[in-house]
This record gives sequence, C-alpha cells and structure tokens, in this order.
Amino acid sequence: MNCLLPLNSLLRTLALVSLTLPMASSLQGGAFTLTEQNASGIGTAFSASAEAKDASTIFYNPAGLTRLDRQELVGAVNVIVLSGGYVDEGSTTAGFIPISGGNGGNPGGATPIPTLYYALPISDSLVAGFGMHVPFGLSTSYDEGWVGRYHGLNTELATINLNPSIGLKLTESLSIGFGFSYQYVEATFTNAIDFGLAGWAMEIPGFAPGSADGAVAVEGSNWGTGYNFGILWEPMAGARFGLAYRSQIGNTVTGDATFADVPAPFQPIFYDQGFTAALDLPASISGNFFYQVDSHWSVMADITWTNWDVLQEIVINFEDPLTPTATLPQHWNNSFIYSGGVHYSAGNLTYKLGLAFDETPIPSPEYRSPRIPDSDRTWVSFGMTFRTSETLSFDVGYAHLFMAEGPTNFTDDQTHNLKGTFNLRADVFSGQVTWKF
Repeated sequence: MNCLLPLNSLLRTLALVSLTLPMASSLQGGAFTLTEQNASGIGTAFSASAEAKDASTIFYNPAGLTRLDRQELVGAVNVIVLSGGYVDEGSTTAGFIPISGGNGGNPGGATPIPTLYYALPISDSLVAGFGMHVPFGLSTSYDEGWVGRYHGLNTELATINLNPSIGLKLTESLSIGFGFSYQYVEATFTNAIDFGLAGWAMEIPGFAPGSADGAVAVEGSNWGTGYNFGILWEPMAGARFGLAYRSQIGNTVTGDATFADVPAPFQPIFYDQGFTAALDLPASISGNFFYQVDSHWSVMADITWTNWDVLQEIVINFEDPLTPTATLPQHWNNSFIYSGGVHYSAGNLTYKLGLAFDETPIPSPEYRSPRIPDSDRTWVSFGMTFRTSETLSFDVGYAHLFMAEGPTNFTDDQTHNLKGTFNLRADVFSGQVTWKF
C-alpha cells in the first residue's frame, strides 16, 4: 500500500479547488438539498451509497471508507440545468387590485457543482478522509417588473462543506465512520418593495398600490459546524446495508442590506444598514442496501429522510429597530427521497440505470414561494464507469427530472398575492475522475 503522496501536493490541490468552487447552485434534491455529491452515483439516481465504491463515501456514509485499500483522489462535477417558467393566473395586491408585469422569464439556468475527496488508509482497519462538497444550494432569478417582484427577484444560497472523516472496521462485517463539518454559507435575497402600497395605507397623497416601487438586496454569510456518522454492515459476501446521519447546522447569517429608489417619506427608515437572520440547514438520515447478484449484475436502493420542518420561516432583522422586519414564510414538512438502481459490469465497463421519487417539503400552494418554487420530481438516470487501469477510472452520467406542476397561491405579510403555476424541469450532466495510488 503506497502512502507516500507528498502532503504539500495534496494541500495545494485542495486549496485550488476551494478557491474555484462556484458560489451558486440550483434547485435540486428536495427544496435546496443537493444530492449530487459525486458523478459515479448519478447513473443509479444516487441509490448506491451502500456500495461504498470510492472516496465520495465520505459524504454519503463515512463507514464505507474501510472498503478502500489504497490512497484515492476523486474529483467530480455535476452541471444542473433548470429551465421552465411561470404562468400567472390573477396575482393581486391589497384590495384585490391586479398587479401589472410579466411572467418573470426562465428562473433557472446552468450551474456546475464540483466536489473533491481524498482517502488515506492508515491501517487495515482505519481509513482517514477529507471531503469538500456543496450540500445545499439554490439560485432563482426573475425579470425585473414581473408580477411576483414583491415576493422575489434574485435568490441565491450557496454552501461549501469541509468534511474530515474516519472509517473504522470493528469486525470483518461491521464498520463505523465519523465526520466533522465546517460549513460556509452565503445568501443573497433581492425583491421589489411596494412603497406605493405603504404610502396609500398611510394616506400620503399621490401613492397607490404598485405606483412607487423600490428595491432591497440583502447579502450575508456565516460559518457553522456539524457532524455526520454512519454504519456499514455486510452480513454475507456481496450484500451490504448502510445507515447514515448528517446533523443539522445552525447559522446566524450577518451582512448588509442595500435599499434603492426609496421615496422621500420613507428614507429615514429604509436606508443601507446591517442585518441578521437565523438559517437552520436540516439534518438527514439515509438507509440503503447493495447486493452483488453475480459477477455482472448488482442491485441497490436508498431511502433518505430530511428534517425540513426546522425551516418554518426566515426572519431578517435590520440594525435599525424602526426598519420593519422582513419575514419569508416557509412552513415546510419533512420529506423523503426513494431511489433504486442496477449495475451491469462487463470487462472494464459498468453500465448503470436508476429511478427516484423525490418529495417536496412544500405542503400546499399557499407556501410555494417564487424564491423556491419546488415540487415533487421523478428522476430517470443512466451512467457508465470506464476503468482504463487498476488505478484510473472515469464516470459519466445523466439524469432528467420530471417535475410536477407547482401551483402557487402565496401571500406575503403586505397582502401581495401571487397566484399561478410554475412549470419546471431539470437535467443533470455529470463527470468524475477517480485516481488510486
């Protein structure tokens, strides 16, 4: 076993990737969880966690590290393409006055999600690892002046998770693993402000709902900590069961709020200042199964539960107590993703097929915000692994996500009502290199 990779070379590689990770991601994996943490798993709709085939097991189940018998470096990228649009069905402001504006255009786009993992066997029973990945993220953007501008224009949430881990083999059939998460989160929210409505309510002459739009942008960040652990049990050769947990990570996001086009009567209250907002990123539990039927065929399955009910609302508190608090209601439910897949291996090639059903945590149209217009989705995926040698392999894969219609009847605390339907779809293109040495 070669354990002589120069440490400086590894650290330079990890630092380079950390500096080039894009700070944006797309709507995937149930609300804004990103399931896409490698490319070797997309072909089976990420149902193969119990296979523990490469160092990306650091994210899915660190107990799987004990199946790796040499140093390994894995680099992957998933490009998520979200497309579609919104059809309005009678959005209104206070007093049921129709809101003018368009449908907002395509809220999505193409976003690359990179990941990097390194595994180092210490002994026959102990393996250390380090992962750098993007477990949460979203990006939606609408045209200025659209009918939902008071609910959201641009929304971005990005994370980078640094995840040192260890895997320990307790017996020949049972392994455990632990990891620590040091996670950076960055958030940006922008929307229009209906100063016309506020002035009308205060009986200021010349103001009417929708007649005097301003804008606000809040940008902030935070570092948070958490942990993950897992168990991998192989009761018989070729059959494995896995159980993994990732903890909730609490954040207090702090940053700056910038206001624009504020009418004179409101300038003493709505001015550039700091803000804070609590943002809890949810825990998850996964149970999975892998069985190698024979030298060619393998089957696998996974169920993952995410504790989304911790996200009931996001409250933005401004430095000046006279500036009204901004509340983004969520009221989400916990959700599941169910996935299954099959492998067929022939020589240096492995072919993969997968299906998944991914529940949305959004309970009803009343809580479907344009910032996260999530809906149930069904995954259909395929992929391939090509091994060029004992030390080098390549993975490619593709998934299409059929997303259910997302009706919305969302009302904010100023009585702006967004009524219509989101029709979205997503495609994921993936590639990975795995190097063993």
